[in-house]
Amino acid sequence: MIYKGWIFTLAIVPVLLLTWTCTTNIAGNGSQTGNPAVVGTLYASDGKTPAKGAKVYLVPADHNPRQGLPKALAAAPESTVTNDSGIYRLDSVPAGTYNVLAAGSGNLAYQDSINVKTDTQTQVPADTLKAPGGLRGLIRLQPGDDARTVFLLFMGTNTWGTPDDSTGKFGVANMPEGTYRVRILTTLDAYVPKDTVLSVTAGKVDTLTHDIVLQYTGIPVVGGLKISYDTLKQIVTLSWNKPTTGRKVAGYNLYRKRSDSTSFVSIKSGMTDTVYRDSTGVQDQTYEYRVTVVDSNGTEGVKSSADSVLVTSAFPFLKSIGGPGTNDGQFNEPGEMAFDAQGNLYVLDPFNIPGKVHKFDSQGKIVKTWAPIGAGELRDIEVVNDSILILDRGKKSIAVFDTVGDSLGEWPILSSSDPMNFTVKSQIVYIADRQNNMILKYSLAGNSISTWTGIGSNTFRALKSITTGPSTVNFYVLDSDSLGYVADSSGNLVSQFKIAQRAVVDASSQWFLLKSGNLIYTAIEKHTVFVIDLNGNMIGKFGSFGSANGQFKWPVSVIEFSNKIFISDAQNSRIQVFNEQ
Repeated sequence: MIYKGWIFTLAIVPVLLLTWTCTTNIAGNGSQTGNPAVVGTLYASDGKTPAKGAKVYLVPADHNPRQGLPKALAAAPESTVTNDSGIYRLDSVPAGTYNVLAAGSGNLAYQDSINVKTDTQTQVPADTLKAPGGLRGLIRLQPGDDARTVFLLFMGTNTWGTPDDSTGKFGVANMPEGTYRVRILTTLDAYVPKDTVLSVTAGKVDTLTHDIVLQYTGIPVVGGLKISYDTLKQIVTLSWNKPTTGRKVAGYNLYRKRSDSTSFVSIKSGMTDTVYRDSTGVQDQTYEYRVTVVDSNGTEGVKSSADSVLVTSAFPFLKSIGGPGTNDGQFNEPGEMAFDAQGNLYVLDPFNIPGKVHKFDSQGKIVKTWAPIGAGELRDIEVVNDSILILDRGKKSIAVFDTVGDSLGEWPILSSSDPMNFTVKSQIVYIADRQNNMILKYSLAGNSISTWTGIGSNTFRALKSITTGPSTVNFYVLDSDSLGYVADSSGNLVSQFKIAQRAVVDASSQWFLLKSGNLIYTAIEKHTVFVIDLNGNMIGKFGSFGSANGQFKWPVSVIEFSNKIFISDAQNSRIQVFNEQ
């Protein structure tokens, strides 16, 4: 909001009116010998027609409009009106530097820095009355400081004012065209007044291209705090603007508060960068962050405005299937899973004595439960050509069933083996043998084909699991605690990767290749599910220990179907389903 002088119009604030009685100062009425005179001509807006009866007055160029009218101006020797020829004359004007302002027929004129000398007639360049203009802009203080404490003083005029709101937005209206010397100051401590030049264009309201920033001498407050969140990696990235005013910045301290807490706690001190990545948040919790500046004396400033984020997953919880119990569709630590082409889900329940297989439809409703006769330890399951293949680790065999649970036979695996899991590709069964550190290849009829003792020239050292994806001929083999291989169907090495240290692998981790081309696997002992790229870099994780939705107690198996992720949450006796975003 800008306060304006007598030739300006205000809709909100009171107008400071100047009233003169002009009897001897009309142009052409003569002069007073020995006193300086000011003479000039005004034209109407067409630039040709004399501006008759226009009001003209002088204001000392150094006049501060907040201090009221100068005594000389209040006595009105510096005002007049133009004659029929648009000429004005001001006599007995004290020597000095003045601004000339004029108004007539709704138009305005302004000339600055007219020097008036003793015993000299000053000829002011002819001027034209033009449509008023205006300015819009923003005055920026430190975050948290109220910009309504700022004054804008258009020196040498009767115009001054304050921003419209605490953010510093201001507007100036009904101003004559010209360039103004403006002093900007605030009643707050630790700010240096700013002198600048602002220009007004006739008939336009211009917006300043740059914010006006007052120099600050205290410890700056961080501004521009922003948060971006990677749902896949569950990493909160914070960034903020480097202060450009105030004391020298030696570093930053970062504070965080959880939504159920009443106070902020320091999570990082002495940072010199203006970017920080926080990966320590707990899923489904909301966190609020603030940053402070530390100066070269080690003194900490005021905390910044806060920004908050909800730590969510790229795989938001959708629903649970099953629950603890011994009835059909209930589990006692469910294990591996598989889907048929119709979207039916088959779940192994090896510890629900006797070991069972549960079949659920695509909506998660139980269809059938059966217990394979003489089952030893139901370890893994695959659906191939409408046949259900189940790996029995205890019996070291593959049992085959149709989709309604009727037995189609059983065939043995190498008796000295310790079969952990298997996958089927191009009618070939590939079984991970942990005991002998090899992969066994069988036909669907149970005929032994060959073995892989390694990938390429790499001999297996601690074989854990094998998997493949529906859209690739490659195999993904987990070997040792952090080494993985990609192999083709002949066992030739395609690539290998070392799993990033923060992506934990358990002895019983189970893998699945997502349609995105990333590998997802369960870290059972960490109660977390990880996603890595094919270079071994951890790019996402979700889950934590517990029984709430999205939490796990021993997630033993993972599978993808129809853009959803299914997790066997063993000790919670349920299958949790997550949307894949």
